[in-house]
Amino acid sequence: MTSARRLCVAVDLEGYSRRSLPDQERAQERIVDLLDASWVASGVPRYAVSRQPTGDGELALLGEGVAETEALPAFLTALRAGLRSVNRAAGGGPRMRLRVAAHAGNAGPGPNGFVGHAVIRTCRLVASAALHTALAEHPGSDLGLIVSDSLFEDVAGLGRGVDLADWGFEPVHVVDLAKWFSAHAWLHVDGRAPGVAATVHTRAAAEPWLRIDVADGGNVGSIVQAGVLHGGLVLNPPPPRR
Repeated sequence: MTSARRLCVAVDLEGYSRRSLPDQERAQERIVDLLDASWVASGVPRYAVSRQPTGDGELALLGEGVAETEALPAFLTALRAGLRSVNRAAGGGPRMRLRVAAHAGNAGPGPNGFVGHAVIRTCRLVASAALHTALAEHPGSDLGLIVSDSLFEDVAGLGRGVDLADWGFEPVHVVDLAKWFSAHAWLHVDGRAPGVAATVHTRAAAEPWLRIDVADGGNVGSIVQAGVLHGGLVLNPPPPRR
């Protein structure tokens, strides 16, 4: 595997599983056409974009050395315009509502797809509660974007063509305890006025394997420092699942 800093972009269609089988097939056709056109419009050479289909979207990994400051804003601009056009043409049919995440870091092609921490982080962001919640709370919007803090800092505000800083991103803190994942990022929902304060979005962890009960009158200073426990300590496993 050749691993290097690469731009990674994930696109996911909201509500895909709730569609009928014919609607899923039509949605796949529409999203493939939309993404094809968006990458062409971005100006990134075809050979410099590796794309991994996910059924209701895709995971794309750009080649080493592709200028992130130009490629990402150009792709997102084309995607936003193309999505609006597709949904206008759909008439009364189901709209396409997309979640998009982007990050840049160590990644590369592997034996069965892409590998690297940048790929994992991008996938965590596109599946995050922050992005799901933001799009759900704004049913009139068809596009939600989340960009990692480091990539946003590198790309926004450079004054080269499209400037993502003008889109109205707001800072968010994404926490997924079940995946041991935490990240600062920047969130944008098309057509929504940006907030002014950072928001923490947390996904709960799986049920803990151990519960600690302290008897009435007990005083816990530190679990490690067992000498400061007074009043009794009971360790119980969680109740069985039903």
